[in-house]
Amino acid sequence: MVTVKYLRNPFFLSALICALVFYVFFSSGRSVGSVISLVPRAEISEVSGRIKSSPALTSGGEFYSFTAAAECVRSADGLISSASGSLRVLIPAEIAEAYLPGRLYTAAGSSTALYESGARFIFRGRYSGALFFCSEAVPLGFSGTLSGRIDRARALSRLHFKRMMFSWGDSGGLLLALLSGSREYTEADTYEAFRDSGLSHILALSGMHLSILSGAAVFAGKRTGRRRNSDIFRSAVIVIFVWFAGFSPSLTRAFISSALMIAASLCDSEETDMLCILCASFLIHCAVLPEDICSAGFILSYLSLAGILLFGNFFRALTDSFLPPFVSAPLSSGIAAQLAASPVTLCIFGVAAPAGVIAGLFVSPLVTVFMYSGLFFILMTLIFPGILPAGDFFMGIQYNVIKFLAVMFSDFPKISRI
Repeated sequence: MVTVKYLRNPFFLSALICALVFYVFFSSGRSVGSVISLVPRAEISEVSGRIKSSPALTSGGEFYSFTAAAECVRSADGLISSASGSLRVLIPAEIAEAYLPGRLYTAAGSSTALYESGARFIFRGRYSGALFFCSEAVPLGFSGTLSGRIDRARALSRLHFKRMMFSWGDSGGLLLALLSGSREYTEADTYEAFRDSGLSHILALSGMHLSILSGAAVFAGKRTGRRRNSDIFRSAVIVIFVWFAGFSPSLTRAFISSALMIAASLCDSEETDMLCILCASFLIHCAVLPEDICSAGFILSYLSLAGILLFGNFFRALTDSFLPPFVSAPLSSGIAAQLAASPVTLCIFGVAAPAGVIAGLFVSPLVTVFMYSGLFFILMTLIFPGILPAGDFFMGIQYNVIKFLAVMFSDFPKISRI
């Protein structure tokens, strides 16, 4: 069996031991990382710091969640202390969306600012468990350093992109989620349909999105006639996309894996072992961003891909006997990913959607076409602004088909935890 061979592989063994240590012996359920200061956490009422991750809308739509690096804390009694470490912040949506198109007339008041990674704030609120609920935020702007200027440029770029996607209506809301990870303009019933049909991974930026973009980059790079130019062009596109979209756990995994594969290609490696690449990515990810270890996105991303690499060929051999290759390959991968991830999905969310295996066969190709079409119309709109209505029309047709299928598969039976 394939796992027997890997039991002698140092990357596989190291990743397996680390996973056992993290999730078996120290499975306390708490997030890695916390604020270290002289003020007890329960007494902290104000935190000064920098946003580390792009704010993401919670499932209920009432808050935005992000990680912040603490620099200074203050208690309600006026005790001030320097601080280090990170904290998870929840901020009301009406405050975080104050600058966004369609959200300009909110009750944000003087706290209007760009809530993006790199921005510095004073957050006022209270701790509840492991989360800091912010009721007021005072913007401090971006730092004047080179990294601060780059963060500000990224924040403004994302704001302008949101304005463009907002003008495209519902199809723009889905395309925004697929290209930037921001789903504030994704219709609530569309998001729920993706979730209930087992297609949430499509909206979570991951290797699928990098593959689509890098595929376009490779196609363009090959026009030069040199493989090395293609690898360099693909690397540039991946770096720019990840910088723009932000380092979510699943996208970080995909980015590290892609970087290792490109490095192997540049070194003229004839054969790349994808499971070793995944294990090496896991070890690097844990070392660089330990706060991701306990997140659901981190766990499910690695488990799903590990399932495909370990069991995909087994299911492929079974399905090849009665299905054509273009159906057998994605179906066997979907079954393997579902098999590996379903136990954790049931533990974390209490429900799993087996129909996601079949739904992915129909929806994933359409989403790929939708993304390529969106990139094409974005480019054409920047060159010829008058083409915007045509882009809106054609993207709207594709969006309605994708939504119809997602809603249809969301009614399929589900497995619930007892």
